Amino acid sequence: MIVETDTATTRYMYILTVSNGRLGNATASGTVDVLPGSSRASVFDDIVQLFKSELGYTSFAIVYFSLERDAL
Repeated sequence: MIVETDTATTRYMYILTVSNGRLGNATASGTVDVLPGSSRASVFDDIVQLFKSELGYTSFAIVYFSLERDAL
């Protein structure tokens, strides 16, 4: 689950590339703050929903997804 910035969360960086036959490919990247105990699948679903709402895509194929802790 993605939440607003909070000290009890961990920040992750994501990269998501999708393909839409009509519009071509699009890639988005950013960071999300995730609550402890969240599943990778739920974070993925949240990111895909953000992607859909920001780009207005309703149908696409996921080409690439990466989710890694945003710390070096």
